[in-house]
Amino acid sequence: MGRLVAVGLLGIALALLGERLLALRNRLKASREVESVDLPHCHLIKGIEAGSEDIDILPNGLAFFSVGLKFPGLHSFAPDKPGGILMMDLKKKK
Repeated sequence: MGRLVAVGLLGIALALLGERLLALRNRLKASREVESVDLPHCHLIKGIEAGSEDIDILPNGLAFFSVGLKFPGLHSFAPDKPGGILMMDLKKKK
């Protein structure tokens, strides 16, 4: 009889632990699928197709892109190109 109670309590404890782990997984959105979004006014900007790491936009409309991120052990999209900082005026049409 005592063994049956111990197995029952173990089952309840494991069920509670599993429920908490599933709640944490949902809260962290670990199992969510990323949906593709097609934006109608987006265009490829020449020079950042090798990967940009960061962008800062100033109040006057100038945008600065850091491109060509390189770290040891990190895959580089353009290993032969050096990294750099590019500037773009967002107020201009082209």
